Amino acid sequence: MDLEFNKKVSEIKAKISIVKVISKYLNLIQKGNNFWTICPFHEDSAPSLSISESKQIYKCFACGEQGNVFIFLQKFKNISFINALKEAAESASINLKEYDINLNDNIIEPKTNPLITINNTAMQFFSYQLLTDSGKKAMNYLEFRNINSDAIKNFNLGYAPSNNELRDYLRAQGYKDSNIINLGLAKINNNDQVIDSFFNRIIFAIKDNNGNCVGFSARSYLEDDKSAKYINSPQSQIFKKGNILYNFEQVKLHLKKDDTIYLTEGFMDTIALSTINIKTSVALMGTNLTQEHIILLKKATNNIIIFLDGDIPGKLACLKIATVLLSQNFKVQIINNNTKYDPDELINKHPNQFKNIIASTIHPFEFAINLGLTQNDIKKDSYQLNAFLKSLLPIWETMTDIVTKRFYLNHLVTITNLTINDLTQILLLEKPLHKETIISKPVISNYQKPQTRLVTKNKIIEAQKQLIFLVLMSRDVYVILEKEKFIFPHQDYMTLYFLISQIYQNETIKYIDFRTIINELQTNLLLDTLQTIINQYKDKEFDLKPRIIIDYLKIINNELIEYEIRGINEQLKNETNLTTQIQLLKQISLLKTKIKQ
Repeated sequence: MDLEFNKKVSEIKAKISIVKVISKYLNLIQKGNNFWTICPFHEDSAPSLSISESKQIYKCFACGEQGNVFIFLQKFKNISFINALKEAAESASINLKEYDINLNDNIIEPKTNPLITINNTAMQFFSYQLLTDSGKKAMNYLEFRNINSDAIKNFNLGYAPSNNELRDYLRAQGYKDSNIINLGLAKINNNDQVIDSFFNRIIFAIKDNNGNCVGFSARSYLEDDKSAKYINSPQSQIFKKGNILYNFEQVKLHLKKDDTIYLTEGFMDTIALSTINIKTSVALMGTNLTQEHIILLKKATNNIIIFLDGDIPGKLACLKIATVLLSQNFKVQIINNNTKYDPDELINKHPNQFKNIIASTIHPFEFAINLGLTQNDIKKDSYQLNAFLKSLLPIWETMTDIVTKRFYLNHLVTITNLTINDLTQILLLEKPLHKETIISKPVISNYQKPQTRLVTKNKIIEAQKQLIFLVLMSRDVYVILEKEKFIFPHQDYMTLYFLISQIYQNETIKYIDFRTIINELQTNLLLDTLQTIINQYKDKEFDLKPRIIIDYLKIINNELIEYEIRGINEQLKNETNLTTQIQLLKQISLLKTKIKQ
């Protein structure tokens, strides 16, 4: 760009409010002269992105991402500079024609990935086929499922005919068989012939966040079809299922009216919700919630409603997802679906039940209590009561609001007839003291496995703190923990580890400077925890040999098991029922087999 062009851009930028532009996509909170929000460029758990109206810049104090309004739009929306300029100017009602800027030639847009071009072509082909005579039965099926023409158009639903028509059409457009096969649109049969992958099926187009078609899911719809219900595109250069939420590209357009995202399981659930004017629903498409999904959701909103199937697997999936989201500081509600139906079935076959259910969102911990009570008869014996309380722990540990905790603690007193002190001890409500006896540290010259018998809870806490310190000291420790798929039992330390692991994504980083990470976490709630760890161990000597790091992992694993065994032994002392005693002894035997030598 020449100097004249840069001058014009600077003049335009001076008339644009960066706060106004960013607030279109992120929820901003004003603190002093600046605005703060969750950073969309890394997996942020507390507002760390600062926006300065006076300086017209933004900066994340956790990941270091910074720039002006144009850079934000380019990175956030993955668009060119010219398109960012257009959007920013539009927000300020600036007519770019008055600046005599060539909006077509200054920036050359990167060429569209040829694989995306093929998929977009295939999507148009499938959409057309649904409107033909050959697609009439498929269209009738969609109408039977109450999917109207608007939904068909908005979601780019289509039909895959027989007789290799897609293969022939793509070949006629000049596309190579190798690319068509790599995308999963065609395959090679036993006779070495290239044939279509999808025959006589309804097609769901799967799009990335920019609206490009990156994959497909093909659904059977005929009653006599005994093949798999869904056939999906394989993972490819452009399609990573764990990176995509179905319908997310459209949801972004509706969040200004409703800043809550409904999280569902499948395509039909999300489409059915759209037909009753709930436009902010996305589907996981049968996958687990991934970190990539969390990043997408954080870019959009902090408010999530989970709406899955009403059967036991669906309820367990609700709790698993809610636990992850709560640990990332989302505001989560669960639709209390006590039927055996999925959202699509409720909307189309049981509308009266649906009206009651959609209005009954509850906190995930209440949902966990309700589910736990259906699976455990807590009045029968202490074994069932113990199992019930243990089922609540994952959700409980993610809850940070003391009012919410006290509310449900009192609720549990009523349900279980236990005292608050009993429940407090069981649910680990009391935080461990900072000044605890530490495990004998591994020293280079005379390392020995810890022999001092400590209170188990303290020992586990100290082992985790030392591991966090060692991860900061060496990338090699991080590599070991990743290989072992280690999970820190304490939520705060797991969150710290997650933040550290993001830094190590840069493979050139061999260790993390203490001052650097402290500066980056200035606005993070875990800053004090990290500083305490660093101050406690910075003057101590450690051996970073892999076998010693593995010993730490064994310590934590074994102490957790022994802690659980001691709890069961306490139950045995007071248990008089022979059957229950046998059950408890079996639990102890099973736990002992998990102790690592």
